[in-house]
Amino acid sequence: QSDLLDRCRSECGSKRMKDALLASPIFKSVKDTELIGVAGISNMHLFSTGQKIIREGDPGRSLFIILDGRVTVSIRDHAGKEFELATLEPNQFFGEMAFLTGEPRSSTVTTLEECLLSEVSYSSMRKLVVRFPQIKDVLLKYFHERVEDSRKKRAEAGLENRRRYVRLNERLLVKFNVTPEPHLPEE
Repeated sequence: QSDLLDRCRSECGSKRMKDALLASPIFKSVKDTELIGVAGISNMHLFSTGQKIIREGDPGRSLFIILDGRVTVSIRDHAGKEFELATLEPNQFFGEMAFLTGEPRSSTVTTLEECLLSEVSYSSMRKLVVRFPQIKDVLLKYFHERVEDSRKKRAEAGLENRRRYVRLNERLLVKFNVTPEPHLPEE
């Protein structure tokens, strides 16, 4: 039982989804009349407080839009501690990095409170990008902004150039000597 789900059930499901999609920056450039069939391509998920939605390093290319609730985006530092990058609220989205790059998830997203999310699968999102090319521009804009923001926050925390294993961060003095061989092999 959840107020979020009850509210969603009391409203027309597709209208609720369409309104949420229109409020998201991804679909702001798309006319509401063009989004009529789009609401049916996403699935709603309810997550409780403290639940991990996606984990850093996991495979996955779907995109999530927050309908209700708040989430935190974090990464693991070189010592394995969580480092918070951002907090996202309703109408914001996440998952665009994996969608665009095809690489594993670059961060962990955890709920701060009960959250209602819309998940758009990779294949559905790809069809939307083909149908509405302006969506790709929005995704790329947010992708670049978030990569830059993440880079700055990592640098401020001293995580920019560190490696996962602490012992590999040490610098070792290495000396090479080249000595000529009196007789070189034929090869």
